Amino acid sequence: MTSRCWKSTQFPRIPRFLISLAVLAVLLLRGGSSARAQSQSLPLPTPLTTITGVPTPAADAFLTSLRYGPDGLLYAWDGAAVWKQSGINSNGFNQIGTISTAGADAGPINFSQSGSTILVSNGFGGFAGGSSNGLLFAIPATGGNATTPLGTVLNNFDLIPVPVSSGLANSSTKFYVDSSDGGSGSVVSIFDDRSGGSNVPIITGIPGASTSLAFNTQNHRLYVGVGFGADQGEIKSFALSVLDAAYNGTPLDYNSQGLLFNGPDANNSGSGMFFDARGDLFTAGANGLEVLSPSGQSWLYSTGANNFAETFYNPTNDELALFTAGDGIDPNPFPNPMIFNASQFAVVPEPATGALALVGGGLLLAYARYRKRLKRRRGNTI
Repeated sequence: MTSRCWKSTQFPRIPRFLISLAVLAVLLLRGGSSARAQSQSLPLPTPLTTITGVPTPAADAFLTSLRYGPDGLLYAWDGAAVWKQSGINSNGFNQIGTISTAGADAGPINFSQSGSTILVSNGFGGFAGGSSNGLLFAIPATGGNATTPLGTVLNNFDLIPVPVSSGLANSSTKFYVDSSDGGSGSVVSIFDDRSGGSNVPIITGIPGASTSLAFNTQNHRLYVGVGFGADQGEIKSFALSVLDAAYNGTPLDYNSQGLLFNGPDANNSGSGMFFDARGDLFTAGANGLEVLSPSGQSWLYSTGANNFAETFYNPTNDELALFTAGDGIDPNPFPNPMIFNASQFAVVPEPATGALALVGGGLLLAYARYRKRLKRRRGNTI
């Protein structure tokens, strides 16, 4: 029996140009998950409309806080009353509740996991020196009044509901809260509005001021950043499972246990943070609105140097509200938020993706020609 020989006529060598194209494709794929590139600077799109009827702050407050509800309407918290927008992108607001508090700014406002409850907080500023700093109150989403605080989280900056996918018992009454640690850093805790206002730290050692928080439902991770300081703009994420464990055990260390998503970045200070329907993270800060893709690309939409933008997301309509401070200290006391479709931002194809498509097409075309030439050489036996 004649043995088979491994000859190049039976198994020809792959041409060098095909190998080179394949190597290039691999490098491009790796580049998509490498360190984030410097933000591409783009002009701010034309807004769909501008809301001009946001309620002005109460007597002791510097500002009015905003949040979209599950009905797609804006809700405003002026430090004394809660207001509901009268229609999608309407300039009208109707008062739906009052809070028996005074002496502090309007802190954050948000909805519970089910959307049935509105939680509001006093901020740490205000014309009366912040005498009600950190008090949290709740009213029904349909409207109502509150006279007794549920608890206190001093110097809190943002709060969002713990997601329904959490394994914690009674997660529907719990909120993630980002607040100052009393010094130059910040901490994330879980506040429970139905257990005597308990507040349990779950992430500590954040090396700078508080930021907004964002939960990504696609990978079940919580994103938190550094608002000001040497690491301003840095964002890290934490898996939901380890957050649940930290609530019942030891708090997580931000520096050693967080997964880096975005390095220090002067373009954002985490003033509003959310994921849109495509999975891009939007966040605002000193110079405008920054959009960060999971694959490492970033885009900056400038609102002007030191104009301190803030943003909120409307997941019902995939829209966002964007407004600026102008004074570089606090958000405008009379904000006129511009409304955009989220799809108006970061629609430029990512360079690595476009180049990879070209390389893939080149590989297919080259291989087809190679097979055709090889077929002729072998007498059409392939």
